[in-house]
Amino acid sequence: YTVLVCLFSGIVTSFWTLYIDDVINNDAVVYIRTAEYLSRNDWWSAMSTHHWPFFSLLMLYMSDIFTITYQAAGQILNAVFFTVSSALFVFVVRAFGGVSQRLTVFAALIAILHPAFNEYRAFIIRDAGYLMFYLIALLCLAKSVTAGGLWYSIGLIFSLAVSSLFRIEGVVFLLLTPLLLKFSRRASVGSGWSWLLLLVVAAGLLAIVVGWWLVAPNAGGNPFELQSPFEIMNNAWSQIGFSVTHKIQVLKHEFLGQYATEYAYALFIFAVITILISAVLSQLTIPWAAILFVGLWSGVRFPQGAQNRLWLILLGMHLVILLVFAIVKLFLVSRYPLALTITSLIMIPFVLDWMVQAIRWQKLNIPARLFSLILLVWGMGECVSGLDNFTRA
Repeated sequence: YTVLVCLFSGIVTSFWTLYIDDVINNDAVVYIRTAEYLSRNDWWSAMSTHHWPFFSLLMLYMSDIFTITYQAAGQILNAVFFTVSSALFVFVVRAFGGVSQRLTVFAALIAILHPAFNEYRAFIIRDAGYLMFYLIALLCLAKSVTAGGLWYSIGLIFSLAVSSLFRIEGVVFLLLTPLLLKFSRRASVGSGWSWLLLLVVAAGLLAIVVGWWLVAPNAGGNPFELQSPFEIMNNAWSQIGFSVTHKIQVLKHEFLGQYATEYAYALFIFAVITILISAVLSQLTIPWAAILFVGLWSGVRFPQGAQNRLWLILLGMHLVILLVFAIVKLFLVSRYPLALTITSLIMIPFVLDWMVQAIRWQKLNIPARLFSLILLVWGMGECVSGLDNFTRA
């Protein structure tokens, strides 16, 4: 019944957000134009318009099958992706050990209320498809930690392969599938931190190699031109190096005085870190981040150590990928940390369950009560804002 409530709530929320916001976002124009090129079998123009045409291809097929416009097809696809993602989130929390009724209810409430699941329902974006298949992969990976089995591995590889058709992050996780599987099956003995470091570094390197085509200036070139891995590596480093050098020069000439140019790299590092933290907190929202921090500080963990290591690995990989994007572009689109936010939220039901059991309102002093009330009202306000979010430029 909990999952059915999530699905019903997701459908209602999608209708509501589309009702209050009938203006499509900027990316939707690109997807629709790409779908128009694909309808004429003009793959060259389609790939030149957008290097990741799979979502536009889905829009085209849905439009042909149901004889609807490309805009309506994109909106229906996003509604389905986000609605299924909210239900999958509940299953993922249960796979991480949240099998009690109270934890399941907390997971459902988060999936229904948190802005990460609702803020972009009126948008036509490929991120929703990536998020759904990422959660399927996460469910298979979490199951493999506790149950094992070949089918979970097959499901993991398949879902990551499909997610890679939506976003570049899926490619990174797909290439790291052997390491993820080995990590999820390793015994509890030994150093988990060495594996954490290994996977995070590998994710960073892979993000640099495969991310240049998407994020580096003038990257991509001829979309049908094949290159050797060595040429791709050289292009990645040259494009990223040129981009970073250009930004350093801009900081020197536009922001620093004549005698302060040696601080350009320090300013660049500060800007990158600020952009990363701001983007993550903006998507996770400060009150929910505070709840997560309080829980982790108080020792809230998943039931099994392997689940905790897996959660940390995923967070580390997402952060490294976002860090690479921030270094190259010196900005992050607000929805880029969406998968990182959903991954972080997996711990929140366990924190809320701990709060219910450990904290007694009568025993809290006045400052603690005021802080709790402010946090509660602020958190609910963020949830409401996710349901009243008009299309942003």
